[in-house]
Amino acid sequence: MLYTLLKRMERDGLIKSEWKLTDNKRFRRYFRLTEKGLREQEQDKAEWSLINEVVGKVLSLPPLS
Repeated sequence: MLYTLLKRMERDGLIKSEWKLTDNKRFRRYFRLTEKGLREQEQDKAEWSLINEVVGKVLSLPPLS
């Protein structure tokens, strides 16, 4: 499931990947966010901050009597 998500993100231009040879002579795939991915991350962080703020306010309301 994780690699399905990573492939979709790469297809959408949000991440790039590359294979590198490690010290123990094994190939390992590395992923990094693209500029588009960084912009999307900032937008997602802003949305989650708003959701967190709203839920926090709802949870701090006094109980209904």
